[in-house]
Amino acid sequence: MRFIDTVIKFIVKKFWPWFNEFVWPYVKEHIMELIFFVIERMKDMVKQWFQKKSESRQQEASHKAQEAEQQATESSDLHEAEKHLAIAQVWREVAEQFRRDNEELKRKLDEFEVEAKTNTVTIVE
Repeated sequence: MRFIDTVIKFIVKKFWPWFNEFVWPYVKEHIMELIFFVIERMKDMVKQWFQKKSESRQQEASHKAQEAEQQATESSDLHEAEKHLAIAQVWREVAEQFRRDNEELKRKLDEFEVEAKTNTVTIVE
């Protein structure tokens, strides 16, 4: 065994208990704060991105529903009007599904945040 290895082992043996007792609690606290901050930022970024996507899709579906309703009111043929009303109903359901999907995603991201923070506490301690 080399001299340097012996010196390192000696330093670690003497230094580690002191570090573990006096320094680690403060370092651990800051590490957890940093990890929590990163988790929250990532969650917020994903939430915002999906919110924008979902709102855009919702608006598009609502717009298509309105167009179909407009075509139904402009149609002189009863069968054609019913067809456009059915299409409008489908687009309204699509818009509602996008809204529900976005709410579900928000709920799951909040659950992810809680779970990630709990896991972080478990791992760091």
